[in-house]
Amino acid sequence: MEIHHYTSIENLALILKNKTIRFTRLDKVDDSEEAGLSCKNIQLSYYTFVSCWTDSEEESIPLWKMYAGKEMHGIRISLDSDMFLKYHIPSGRFYGVDVYSKNEKSSILPIEKIVTKDYLVVPSFNDSEMFFKKVLYVDNPFSEMRDVVQIQDMGNGEGAMKMNLKKIGLYKRKCWAFQKEHRFTLTILPNIWGDIDINQMPKRIMQAVYDRIPPKLSFFDLEINPELLSKMKINT
Repeated sequence: MEIHHYTSIENLALILKNKTIRFTRLDKVDDSEEAGLSCKNIQLSYYTFVSCWTDSEEESIPLWKMYAGKEMHGIRISLDSDMFLKYHIPSGRFYGVDVYSKNEKSSILPIEKIVTKDYLVVPSFNDSEMFFKKVLYVDNPFSEMRDVVQIQDMGNGEGAMKMNLKKIGLYKRKCWAFQKEHRFTLTILPNIWGDIDINQMPKRIMQAVYDRIPPKLSFFDLEINPELLSKMKINT
């Protein structure tokens, strides 16, 4: 499936130089409602990173005006939606955990970039419905999101938190329907303790999210498959 992204010439230069696509944290995007997205006092926009595209083959004047730089002196790039470089995930022991990779499983991120001393990328990107979404335009996005976070009191000061990642980043108000948007989404959680302790990490991260602590990152870059990058179309 071919999708399209409107951007400035300066951003195109960075894409070509770094061979990456940038994901922006949702609290930094142009839709103020999405920037403030929260549920049960959890600031979801802090932990959701998006790269926004459209499937409309017809060029859009509003999108040119919004995203292609001053006086629309920008570009529109077109790429296959399966554009990202894949890494082989080997079987082995990582951070004290045994990983068994059945049938040579691949990933858009190597393990050392999924779990770091600063953040954890939730591996929901292996599920196409969670990673690549067709935006749904509704009257009230907040009503669609009211149950996306579930918090359970386990007693003794302990708790459990679940997030419906399929819904996060899925809804926008109908006034944005002209964008005909498809988006890639990543969920990135903060690791503010500066170490990698797999046994303690889930509890620590849940507490950081509950305390509304954002990750140190404001953006995240994913590498493009070089073969697909060479086939990228550029319209001016």
